[in-house]
Amino acid sequence: MNIIICGKGGCGKSVVTTLLAKWFSEKNFKVLVIDADCSNLGLKLMLGINEPKSTLLDSLGGRRNVTVKIAKGFKKHYLTGRYVFNNLGLVRLSTILSSNGKINFLQLDKIMVGGEGCFCPAQIVLETFLANTSKYGKHIVLVDMGSGVEFLGRGLNKNLVDMVLAVVDPTWDSIELTVRTRRMLMELGCMELYAVLNKIHSVNVEDFLTVELKKHGVKVLGSISYDPLIQISTMEGFPVKTNVAKRDIEKICEKIVERF
Repeated sequence: MNIIICGKGGCGKSVVTTLLAKWFSEKNFKVLVIDADCSNLGLKLMLGINEPKSTLLDSLGGRRNVTVKIAKGFKKHYLTGRYVFNNLGLVRLSTILSSNGKINFLQLDKIMVGGEGCFCPAQIVLETFLANTSKYGKHIVLVDMGSGVEFLGRGLNKNLVDMVLAVVDPTWDSIELTVRTRRMLMELGCMELYAVLNKIHSVNVEDFLTVELKKHGVKVLGSISYDPLIQISTMEGFPVKTNVAKRDIEKICEKIVERF
């Protein structure tokens, strides 16, 4: 099951990705988390996982090298066993994956140097990777996308994604972006969008967001209460800890399982 987690900057995509990963791993699902955010570095800390030896794009020769291959008619290659195949050779998955024993973690690519180039080739590599994940048994793949809707502007292969979750915080920008995300998904012929409300302080806030999203055809899968423990652990760079949010994520995950 391939699930994309998206939303505006600061809405809590990485926290929600982490909470989903932990719940599914505790239920004995095979879990792979893909960090597809080109900027933020905190997801590995939230998961409590070491950084992989290499990003996926670096293992394929680097972003500029991949860009050249795309320009020359780069054909999509496939995972074969424990390797990722590309026309430069074979790359061991052990070099691009790290794990805490229950959750596997992969970084797509990171922009770290001024002038190093566009992130666009990374999405082609991501889609190539997702196209082959179904070959490796029952598992959950959680893709933490970068902020906004740029990934939809590039286009998205609807056959590679089983569910899109938009994380919505209590701001007008978050509501507007979620509505726009749903429209863009429909324009691409993709699946239905589900909203996960986050950082919810009260029932009134939850009801307001639910009503506003419903006006535009966005279904709310559930809400996650504001949890001070999450704020403290992410501020200090430690693995995510929860209190009141734990029961909320359980309900959301159970609904996800019901849909499959």
